[in-house]
Amino acid sequence: MDMRLEPPESISSTIRSRRRGLGISQKELARRCGLSQSTVARLEGDIERLNPSYRVVYSVLSRMSGLGTSMDKARLRSKTASDIMHRKVVTLGEHDTAAKAIQIVKSHDFAHIPVVNDSGTILGTIYQKSLLQVATEKPSEISRVAVASIMSPSLPQIDKGTGIIMLKHILEAFGSVLVAEKGKLLGIITVYDVLRIV
Repeated sequence: MDMRLEPPESISSTIRSRRRGLGISQKELARRCGLSQSTVARLEGDIERLNPSYRVVYSVLSRMSGLGTSMDKARLRSKTASDIMHRKVVTLGEHDTAAKAIQIVKSHDFAHIPVVNDSGTILGTIYQKSLLQVATEKPSEISRVAVASIMSPSLPQIDKGTGIIMLKHILEAFGSVLVAEKGKLLGIITVYDVLRIV
C-alpha cells in the first residue's frame, strides 16, 4: 500500500494560505486557537523544527475551516437586495400585447415578466402559463390581447435594504423577487443572483 504523508513545508503553506485567505493576522488566529502568536508563526514557517503534535495541527486547520464558514455566512448576511439586484429589468407595459410577451419569453427564456405602467409602478406579472393558455386557445388573437387582461398579481416585493438571508423562502416559492420603493420597480433578484455570491 502506498502511504504518502503531506510534507511539513506543505502543511505550513496550507496554514499560511488559509489564514491569509480569511484575512486575519497570526495574532488573531492564535487567539482563536488558544495558542501563542509565536507558535502560529512557527507553524507557518518552521513547522519541522517546531515538531508540533498532530492534535495541534488538526486543531488549527479545523478551526480555520469553521472560521471560514462563519465568516462566509457573516459576509452573506451583510449583503442587501440593492447589492445584488439587476437594475435593468425587462418589463411589459399594461397595453403591450400577448404577442410581445411571447416574443420576450422566447428571446430571454423568462418564466415571468413584470408589468408596469408608464411611471414604473408595478401592476402585475405575466407568467408563461398565461401566455400558453392564450396561444393555444386563441392563437389568432395574441396580437390583440393586452397583457393587462391576462396578468397575475405581482411577484413579491421587497425593500432595497432587505437582507439577502431573508430572501430564501421567497425565492424557493417564486424563483424571483422584485425590489421596489413606494410601489415603483427598482430591480429584480433571482435564485441565480444569490448563488452567484456564495
